[in-house]
Amino acid sequence: MRGLFFSLPVWGHTLPTLPVCRELTRRGVEMIYYSTDKFRKVIEGHGIAFKRYPYGNDFYSALEDKLVQCLRSRGLTDFWLAILEYTEKFITSGIEDIEKTKPDFLIHDAMVLGGKIAALKTNTPAICSVPIGLMNGRMTLRTPYLWKFTLKGASQFGKYINVARRLCKTFGVRKSIFKDIIYNREKLNIVYTSRYFQPFERFFGEEYKFIGASIDEEQEEGNREAKENIIYISLGTLFDRLDNFFEICFEAFKGMDYHVILSLGGRLTQTHFTHLPSHFQVETFVDQKAILKRAKLFITHGGLNSVSEGMYYQTPLVMIPSTLEQELNARRVERLGAGIMIDRSAVTPQILAMAAKKVLHEGAYVSSAEKIRQSFLTSGGYRKAADEILSFLNKGVMHP
Repeated sequence: MRGLFFSLPVWGHTLPTLPVCRELTRRGVEMIYYSTDKFRKVIEGHGIAFKRYPYGNDFYSALEDKLVQCLRSRGLTDFWLAILEYTEKFITSGIEDIEKTKPDFLIHDAMVLGGKIAALKTNTPAICSVPIGLMNGRMTLRTPYLWKFTLKGASQFGKYINVARRLCKTFGVRKSIFKDIIYNREKLNIVYTSRYFQPFERFFGEEYKFIGASIDEEQEEGNREAKENIIYISLGTLFDRLDNFFEICFEAFKGMDYHVILSLGGRLTQTHFTHLPSHFQVETFVDQKAILKRAKLFITHGGLNSVSEGMYYQTPLVMIPSTLEQELNARRVERLGAGIMIDRSAVTPQILAMAAKKVLHEGAYVSSAEKIRQSFLTSGGYRKAADEILSFLNKGVMHP
C-alpha cells in the first residue's frame, strides 16, 4: 500500500504528523512525505521517504511570511486569499504526482486545500490531518471573541469570492468546497488533541478522531523526569518577533532563583543580545521535549503543538497568543486550570512575573496539566491514528 502526505511546511504542522507516518511505515505502508528541504532531515530521520515540493524553497518561505502577516492582522479573509494563492499553484502539480505515483490514499494538512482538490480530481481516498485548534461555525456563534477575527477584513471578501469562482471554473470543483477552507474536512479527520481538551467537542462528530498528543516516544510514566527550577520560553518558529519581548523576560525574571532557557525559534541568533543575565541560556533552537520534561513553567505563544507538549510533560503554561487559533488554545488551557493567558498588547515585566509566580507557586496548575495529560494518554496517540487510518481505508470510504 502506498500513501502520500501533502504537508504545510511549517514546524507546528509537521512534527505531530511524523510519528503517525512512521507508524504507518512500520505497518507496511510506503509513505511519501511532501515538504521543503528545511524538513528533509527530520522526515527521513523518521524513516519516511521525502519528496520535495515544486516551485522551490523561496516560494514556500514567502508563503510562510505571508500567512504570518495575515494571521497577525487577525483578519480571516486575507488569510483565505493567501491559502487560495498557494492552492492554485499546488493543484496541478499535486494531480500530476498522484497520477505518476498512483497512491492508494493521501493525507493532506487541514490547510492544504490543494490536496483535497487533487484527491477529488483523481478519485483518491483522502484523510485530513488537523494539527491546529479545531473550530467551526457553531463554535463561532457561541464564542464572541471569534467574531472580531471573522469580521475583520470583510472588505476583501468580494475578492476572495472572485478568486474562488475562478478556481471552480478552472478545476471543475463545486463552490461549496471553499466554505471549509481552513480545515478542509474529509470523511476521516485526525485531530492532534483529546476530546477533553477540544472546546465544544460535542459539535464534532465521529468523523473526527481525537488522538491526543502525537508524542514521538513510548507513552509511559517512566518517561518523565524530576522537575527542576527551569523556566522555558519559546514563542515558536513563526511568532517570535514580539517587540521587546526578550527584554521584558530579562527584566521579569531578574533575581529569580530559576534557570531560564529562551529559544529564539530561528529568526534571531544569540548575537542579537549584548548583555544577558547570568541565569539565562539563549539558544537558536532547542530540543523542546527534553526541556519540558524538566521545566516547571513553559511560556509559549499557545500553538497546539507547543501546548500539547507542555501538557504531556505536565508543565503548566503562561501563554501570549498572537493568532486566533493560539488564543483559542490559550483560553482552553486557562479554562481547564493549567495555565494563564496574557494579552499580547498588555505584556509588561510586572504582569509576566506575576503570572509566572502564580503558576509556579500554586499546585493546582500542575494537577490540571496532569488531567489534560491523562486525556492525551487515553486517546491513543500516533498508534491510534494509524489504526483509524487503516480501518478507514479497509472500509473504502471516499470523500464527504
